[in-house]
Amino acid sequence: MSTHPLPLLCLRAHGAPELSSGDFIVVQSAWGMTQGVVMPISGFIIRIIGPRVAMFSGCFIFSLGTALTYFTINRWEGTFTSLKK
Repeated sequence: MSTHPLPLLCLRAHGAPELSSGDFIVVQSAWGMTQGVVMPISGFIIRIIGPRVAMFSGCFIFSLGTALTYFTINRWEGTFTSLKK
C-alpha cells in the first residue's frame, strides 16, 4: 500500500514521474487553508439561502470540479506534460 495521495499517483502515471510528495505538499496545504477560511463563511451563507439550497449548491460545485478535472486532463494532457520537459 502506498502512502502517497491519489492525485500524486495519477500525476506520476500520466506524465510527471519525477514528482515527489514534497512537490505535492503545496496542494494539500492550500486545500487545508481554504477549508479553514471557507467553513465560517459557509455558516453565514446557510443562514441567507437556507440549508437545502446550500447543500445543493455545494454538491453541484463539488461535482462540477470533478467534471472539469476530467475534461481538463483529457483536453490538455499533452500541453502540461510538455511544459515539464
